Amino acid sequence: MPVFNSPEKWLQRAIDSVREQLYPDWELCIADDGSTAAHIRPLLERNREKDPRIRVVFRGENGGISAASNSALELARGEWIVLLDHDDELPEEALYMVVREILRHPEAALIYSDEDKIDEEGRRFGPYFKSDFCYDLLLSQNCISHLGVYRSDLLRSLGGFRIGFEGAQDYDLALRFVEKLKPWQIRHIPRVLYHWRAIATSCASREEAKPYAYAAARKAIGDHLQRVGERAEVLFMPIRWAYRVRRSLPENVRVSLLLRAGTTAEALGRSIERIRKQADCPESELLVVAGSPSCPNEDDEGKEGVRFLAPPAGLAGPSLWNWAARQAKGEILVFLEAPAEPKGEDWLAELVSQAARPEVGAVGARILAPDGTVAEAGVVIGPGGAAAAAFRGWSGGSSGYVGQAVLIRNPSAVSAACLTTRRAVWEECGGFDQGYGRDLWDIDYCLRLREKGYRIVYTPYAELVRLEDSPEESTEDRERFRLKWPEWIEWDPAYNPNLSLEEGYALAWPPRVGRPWRE
Repeated sequence: MPVFNSPEKWLQRAIDSVREQLYPDWELCIADDGSTAAHIRPLLERNREKDPRIRVVFRGENGGISAASNSALELARGEWIVLLDHDDELPEEALYMVVREILRHPEAALIYSDEDKIDEEGRRFGPYFKSDFCYDLLLSQNCISHLGVYRSDLLRSLGGFRIGFEGAQDYDLALRFVEKLKPWQIRHIPRVLYHWRAIATSCASREEAKPYAYAAARKAIGDHLQRVGERAEVLFMPIRWAYRVRRSLPENVRVSLLLRAGTTAEALGRSIERIRKQADCPESELLVVAGSPSCPNEDDEGKEGVRFLAPPAGLAGPSLWNWAARQAKGEILVFLEAPAEPKGEDWLAELVSQAARPEVGAVGARILAPDGTVAEAGVVIGPGGAAAAAFRGWSGGSSGYVGQAVLIRNPSAVSAACLTTRRAVWEECGGFDQGYGRDLWDIDYCLRLREKGYRIVYTPYAELVRLEDSPEESTEDRERFRLKWPEWIEWDPAYNPNLSLEEGYALAWPPRVGRPWRE
């Protein structure tokens, strides 16, 4: 815990919250960063005398939060380092839950929890129920943050906290940690184990309280991308605590867009025209799959880059799309299950730049309904006993739950409303599962990719308006999906068990997570 001129009341409360922990084997390492407030030294010395587990160092000069954190780190003798700000609180079960996770997962090296905010009256609000580790979301926002728990040997080998990243020193640390770990070494505890104090000088209360922190975070993300050899730029977003990583479009990559004809010639013609105008990849072709019912638009037949496919009779769902994919020439396949029109520029380049990443299996876009509401922003597994579009029906202007409707992230699945994948990956999976009749084959494909270790990416920077509604899911396909993926339906790692399966992103009631320290 780094300390500098902390308000007496909140500093004492932070210390007390550690002393009240159910788990007793801890030490609290405090570094005072040259405080000038008269109450700081007596308060810290008083607490040190009261409890020998509290260790304190008084720095001779103010060096900033990174330097102070390093001074506190020098005092630490534990195998694990927990980060706590000087005016925040831990619930009594925080360290108990951390140790429980360590014992159950000895391979872990980085652990984080859910968090909320707490005001000056002790009222809690604004809970952030997080997904399990989500790399692309970490590049969009610091989703590890509080409660952050780090193996001390690795933390020290990385040189501790870096000077020059004040305000985002924990973000920078998390990014440097992630570079050294496998995904299964990063553990998420789906419980609120940290209360972030919302007072006038805190980022929890006002986004503009520490503007330097946003610049430091952008620099930390950029440094991380350089270290891992990624060609990308980091951009600020209108949301102050969020960022966009824009990746470079690979050269000479051939793209095939496979568009389902739909039911009306008007919607199809509009879709073809907009896609052709805004297909910002030089090497691209558009294949219109007539399917059944067929709806070719003769006016578009023979236009540059447009081909109409007439599939054999009887093909539908995954068998139709498998056949269509074999007619395509591209290395990147973009499946569009119904006529849709791009809403902005660079949508195809965004999809392709994400899908070209070797660790990515499939990419989905932000899909809007004709009335401007969100039709899909990724897919959540579990609702209705199968799957549902994330943020469906939310306002198109909404940022979603903690920004996730407008941030690049890794859901468990995306749908064929817009599904982009590399041909090599599609072939590795043997195409789409033709055991499905019409529905859920796209979600099944994404889960199969996840099992193979690929990431699924949702990007809001490819945005399309769907011109026709999707039909109701078939009962047979839903039952097949339930039998095949029961563990995912019970616990979607890209969602959170504290959130509802009946009403997306609302609190689950009754709770789906128990309290093991009371069982």
